[in-house]
Amino acid sequence: METSHTLALLLQKLHVKVVTHVPGYGATQVFQAWNRIAGTTRFSFHEEMAFTIAHGAALAGTRSAVLIKSHGLAKAGNSILDAVTAGTLAGLVIMVFDDRTGSHSDSIVDVESLVQGFHLPHLKCTGRLQEIEQAFQVSEQMQLPVAVSIDAALVERREKAVPMPQLPPFAGSFQRDVYRHLLCPVLAPHQHEILHAKQTAQSWQNIPKPQLPVIPDGLPTDWQQAVQSYIPFFETFRPLRGRIVTGDTGLSALFGFPPFDCIDLCTHMGGSLALAIGAHLAGYDETWAITGDFSFVAAGHLGLVEAVERKLPLKVAILVNQKALATGGQDVAADHLQRLLAGYREAVQEVGGDDRAALQEAICIANDRKKLSILVVTL
Repeated sequence: METSHTLALLLQKLHVKVVTHVPGYGATQVFQAWNRIAGTTRFSFHEEMAFTIAHGAALAGTRSAVLIKSHGLAKAGNSILDAVTAGTLAGLVIMVFDDRTGSHSDSIVDVESLVQGFHLPHLKCTGRLQEIEQAFQVSEQMQLPVAVSIDAALVERREKAVPMPQLPPFAGSFQRDVYRHLLCPVLAPHQHEILHAKQTAQSWQNIPKPQLPVIPDGLPTDWQQAVQSYIPFFETFRPLRGRIVTGDTGLSALFGFPPFDCIDLCTHMGGSLALAIGAHLAGYDETWAITGDFSFVAAGHLGLVEAVERKLPLKVAILVNQKALATGGQDVAADHLQRLLAGYREAVQEVGGDDRAALQEAICIANDRKKLSILVVTL
């Protein structure tokens, strides 16, 4: 039996339900074997999306794995950094296939230095299957993603069949916790304190929580004015929202705070769509992704490709103010958004952000659709 098939079979025995992958030497062989065992699943085009999808599934309570090569670890770095801060729930293991001679790569990468820079828990796989099992156990004990580096050349070797380690299915389920899973400047010091406690093997569950700001009056003065145009949308959206709502770092993420409580998960800018896809794959069909035009143009549009590849009925709201307000108010040209959405016109509804009746109708239509639905809300 080839090692690639053994590793794929092991993921099944460990009750891993969501496996994401970007093609690359070592990772591809294992993913192909996984597809033969688990049925057809789609690869991703970018490692940041692949990792964020798996992170979204793990936050929703589903054990997940990412199969990428060493260069892909670097490309996923933005999302990995935020996942280390946000933590996770179910086990999330990044299986990094290291092309140590560069025979299938444009360069040779020092995986260990990368992992250390990300502050990821890290295990080196020497060929023992128990090491992969241990990685999932560590991930669930620490509630952090864990990286496992594997010599990519190992996957093509043949070996005798060996007993498979097993874990019981993950017993947890999604629980909303904005203190941990909604990343924004308001909570950054608290979240960093939790991470430090995890990394130093201290108790973190009882770290005192800061008071959540009440929107809009609890925000700094300059933010109070900036969020005013968002309020009609979120007041309309609140009673119609799905089971899980993902967001992007920025002003819209502040509506995860009371009295709106409309955003549940938020990591890096542009990650809301991929997080929502992960929640979908974990079984949460009533999932929304909320993003802004800057975040969507920057990276979020890559999530639409992932949703279409998987034929998911993803629901997306793009809040358009033609500004990058979270980073200084830079202008965002409207034609960038229009170009990126040109291939998805059948899924798009456009609505004014101050027309509550039209907003309610558009949100209800999206909730009833069984395919991709995109609301473009002009604030």
